[in-house]
Amino acid sequence: MKFRLVLLPFVLGIAFLSTVWALLADTPETAVTPILPGSSLYKQIGGYANAIAQQGDYVYLGIGSRLDVYDVQDVANPVLVAQTGMLTYPIRSLDMLGNYAVASSLYGLYIFDLNDPLLPQLVTEYPLPSRIVTDVEISGTLAFVGENRWLSPGGGGLRILDLADPLNPIQLGLYVEGNSIEDFSLYGQYAYVSSCIYSDDSGCVQFFAVVDVSNPMAPIEISNVSDVEGTSSAIYSHYLYRKVSGFTVGIYDLADPSAPSLLSLSSFIPQFLSKIQIVGDKLYAFDSRVLLVYDLNTPTDPPPYGVYDPGVPAGPQSVAVAGDTAFIAYQVGGLRIIDISQDTLPQVGMYSPFGAPIAAINVEDYVYVLDENRSLYVIDATTPENPIERARYQHVARDEMQLVGSDLFLRGWLGLEVVDVTEPLTPTRRSNYMIPNSGAMQVEGDYLFLLDSRFQTDSLKIVDVTDRDQPVLAASIGTHNYFGAGLQVVGDYAYLGEVYCCSSSSQLTILDVSNPVQPQVVASQPVSYEVGSLVYLNGYVYTGGGGVQIIDVTNPLLPMYAGRYTITNALEYEYEVTAVDGYLYVAAHTDRSQAVNVILDVSNPTAPVEVGRYLHNNGLPLPVGDDVYTYVPAYQDGLLIYLDSNTPPQVNAGANVTAVEGSEITFSGMMMGPGLLSSGIQWDFGDGETAVATLNPTHAYGDNGTFTVTLTVTNILGLSDSDTLLVTVENQVPVVAAGADVLQTINTPIAFSGAFTDTGYLDTHTITWNFGDGTTVTGTLTPTHVYPAPGEYTVSLTIVDDDGGA
Repeated sequence: MKFRLVLLPFVLGIAFLSTVWALLADTPETAVTPILPGSSLYKQIGGYANAIAQQGDYVYLGIGSRLDVYDVQDVANPVLVAQTGMLTYPIRSLDMLGNYAVASSLYGLYIFDLNDPLLPQLVTEYPLPSRIVTDVEISGTLAFVGENRWLSPGGGGLRILDLADPLNPIQLGLYVEGNSIEDFSLYGQYAYVSSCIYSDDSGCVQFFAVVDVSNPMAPIEISNVSDVEGTSSAIYSHYLYRKVSGFTVGIYDLADPSAPSLLSLSSFIPQFLSKIQIVGDKLYAFDSRVLLVYDLNTPTDPPPYGVYDPGVPAGPQSVAVAGDTAFIAYQVGGLRIIDISQDTLPQVGMYSPFGAPIAAINVEDYVYVLDENRSLYVIDATTPENPIERARYQHVARDEMQLVGSDLFLRGWLGLEVVDVTEPLTPTRRSNYMIPNSGAMQVEGDYLFLLDSRFQTDSLKIVDVTDRDQPVLAASIGTHNYFGAGLQVVGDYAYLGEVYCCSSSSQLTILDVSNPVQPQVVASQPVSYEVGSLVYLNGYVYTGGGGVQIIDVTNPLLPMYAGRYTITNALEYEYEVTAVDGYLYVAAHTDRSQAVNVILDVSNPTAPVEVGRYLHNNGLPLPVGDDVYTYVPAYQDGLLIYLDSNTPPQVNAGANVTAVEGSEITFSGMMMGPGLLSSGIQWDFGDGETAVATLNPTHAYGDNGTFTVTLTVTNILGLSDSDTLLVTVENQVPVVAAGADVLQTINTPIAFSGAFTDTGYLDTHTITWNFGDGTTVTGTLTPTHVYPAPGEYTVSLTIVDDDGGA
């Protein structure tokens, strides 16, 4: 068993809270197609489930940056049967167009061919100028696309596309281009649009408009009302339900569709909701955790019907309904299936892999995956390409892990948790050490170095963890009015990135920690940008912030600023750094929220040279181990499993076979271990015949002999492996029928009609008739013969194959 891990360090503390949320608004949910040098993506498990659709026996789930397909014939046991490759951006919504699925994402649409649900194919990527697509609705062959301008020039508006040919979308019309569509709903020939109209004088003003879309090439605004907010809406019968605040839904009568009449502003939903959706006669209201269902048989004042709360922190995003069954995309809870015929909304099935893994580490034959859902998954990795969850441990910390001996240190916003993993399947809590707003950690010997990201407190805490059951603060140090942002301990020195309160002024502080209970500041170096993650490599410190800042610390007592490295088109404030195998990994984003991440050779520390790129938006990879498999906890993209690109597949053609000619043989090949990667399969049966795309073909040989059968598997990287087996085919004699007995007068021609079968369908045959009167004939099964004298004659038909079998 061989595998390695990729860890994603999250080093920002809670003192960054306002800054962090601002950044999250500017960054994409997840990755472009992630690529690690020397490896290829093999499998993806889990991630944020954001969108869902159902058709026939299958449910389609937009989860992370891919589309999953589940067979739900048995709703109690949904089965993942297919998934697409990684997409550029995560799927945000999903609608069906016949046997095609139309998905929205950042900056565009994806269209998938689902004619064969087991082979979903991305057939169209339709780019859009807007970053955020708020909604997509399909009407006939038209797609109505709401776009949010997201405070940037260009884009925005309600775009109408003709998808009669899903492979070639055609834009027909565009309403309020350059403005943000917050939400819309369709009813007959009208669209009810909540938008934010931009102007130089007043910024963005909320509008609610009625738009006639009967001519999709020229949508016409019928009316609008200003200062009416709306971020989610749905229609039942002739009523429009609009979410106009966190707790309030406006109910409109559409008896006159061109002039909606507001009936009430109702607070019938008691919790803050993010979205509403109507399917059948039920309204589904989503809040941050639970799904609330309302009965629309009383449409003007819908009573509560039921509540579904699976107990996960990030809640429902989308619902699809078939009969009495609702399928829910639950953000960190995967696919959830409930029975809506009962007001208790019982869960009848689920498929819930780890939702948002943010760190991973190996413990013996297991992988521990730390999930955003405050779950620690214990994964059996004895078959690394098919990890299996064996146990789950609930915890408080959720940001970072380090294994020291048999103790697992978990670090999160609230501080430290020490867990004994002597028995990997039964993790046991040993202790907690609470430091609110803690940042990065590092355990060295008997001491834990822990960043404190609060203002007006020392930025580094040193905790004595000699007794894992009772961690004790040993020292506290830092610069007044600075907080900790980056940390690495190397030998006798701790390198501490500190940021000054309420400004972008930063510094690298170097501490002598040879005596951890009495740390001393020995030097500092100002940095002109707000620093973030920090890494020490070969006598230099590299820190993210305003690009990569390079500081020479070959003499830790005399640090010197050595330069700055930037990536073209990258946003200056979004750099992160780490080191892998002597290389510097740098993660950044462009202003279009795309990953732009490079691998640098820093053998010349002041002149880094780009030697490769990887695409990953959820942190920085930090490999553990060096063999075949790499596990990447990719947050909203789930757990990614990479495979060494130089590892070929391994195959076994099966045991030798003996059979008679013409009999059908079923072969049983196997692909084993690493290197499969959507492999191509080919059989050569040694007789000029072949088979592809199956490990269990059937074949019959038309002649006896010994045949060498070859199974070859080639993966998507062009690497292959072959194995052979011998098939010995024995001759099968012909089965002959001379025909029925005959009574005839003398001198009258008798027509004989013989027949034979031979499973050796490639054999040649010699045919001989003996008429019992001393005469014979060859080469025909239907001879005629005349007997000149009366008597009883025994006629024989002999068939001899080319192997002498008769």
